[in-house]
Amino acid sequence: MHSHLLSSLPRVGAQLLVRLGVLVAVFVLFSHYYSRTTGFTALIQFSKNGHSRELPIVQQIPHYDHKGKAAYDGQYYAQMAIEPLLTTPAIDRVMDNPPYRARRILASWTAYLAGLGNPARVLYAYAAQTFVIVILLAVLLSRTFPLSDWRSTAAWTACLLTPGLMTSVRFALPDALGATLTVAAVLAVQSRRVWLAACLIGLASLARETFLLAVPILWIAPDRRIVRSMAATLLAVAPLLLWQDYLYSIYRGGGLTAGGHIGNSGSAYLRDVRMIVRDVSSRWGRAERAAAFVSVSMLVQMIFVLTRFNWRSAWWWCGSATGGLMLVVTPGIWVGSPRVFLPLAFAFNALLPRNSRWFWILFMAGNLFVLVTIDILVVPWWRAWR
Repeated sequence: MHSHLLSSLPRVGAQLLVRLGVLVAVFVLFSHYYSRTTGFTALIQFSKNGHSRELPIVQQIPHYDHKGKAAYDGQYYAQMAIEPLLTTPAIDRVMDNPPYRARRILASWTAYLAGLGNPARVLYAYAAQTFVIVILLAVLLSRTFPLSDWRSTAAWTACLLTPGLMTSVRFALPDALGATLTVAAVLAVQSRRVWLAACLIGLASLARETFLLAVPILWIAPDRRIVRSMAATLLAVAPLLLWQDYLYSIYRGGGLTAGGHIGNSGSAYLRDVRMIVRDVSSRWGRAERAAAFVSVSMLVQMIFVLTRFNWRSAWWWCGSATGGLMLVVTPGIWVGSPRVFLPLAFAFNALLPRNSRWFWILFMAGNLFVLVTIDILVVPWWRAWR
């Protein structure tokens, strides 16, 4: 046994170096978004033509404004971090849909705490905190994908390089934080810490309400204590309900579905598929490639996870609930916003049979959209470097 441990050390060391190399590569590729004067605020994507969507205090803080690009969602959450209780009327004027954006407050709160309330530090902390989240996620995923073999390392790498996660980093969006908390909740359930898992799911729902779909994992304990599971479920949904009640006191409207993308049947999914097939058949450009890769990957992931029924598996419940979400979102969401379905990508790789001869075929089909990460990371880095 001692000799076997010694013989496995080179393999474990090589895998560890590969994983560290992946993390370093991600940070290097994002490094061109950094400036000494503006920090990582280029990730937030404020627009040079969108100063009317900026708080007066934000206009005074040195930050990067993108020329010729439209502002993106990260600007709303970044400014919410400066006004974390949303009591200033000015914050409403800079958001496109205040009740909808305000639900996703968690990343704004963490940035406010990291910046100690100072507006400039808060803004810079909001832009940079995602990198800390990625490191934490990498560590948590190592619990699911240990340094046991190269297949496990490949699955870990695919999870980290999924375009949903990289998009969250690139545009400073709260999805990465919610996904990280969801992974922590799955690990807590696997360690039979149901109360901790409930708290983590509750926090994740404040990053994005769809992370509440992880609630079924609170019901899979072997002892089947129904009262405990019900209490844990109430604990998990309480943060979002309490925050929503607070928002109602401010906005007097806008329920949990306000401004969202839920309500369509599976016909929207089929409509997206037909549109992608039509576009790809006429042109094979950057956008068409990305849509095709994402559609294939997510279809494979959804079918695989839903057909691997295992009611005792926290990853199966988490993945199948998120996979089912694909069938009820409005057109364009499941292809255009893969970050919404991050738990599905993690669950797919976690459930892949490591000892199957079909592993690599399933792995490549389900993670084909990692190629989209090249467009997210490598292409902008190469243009900036040149």
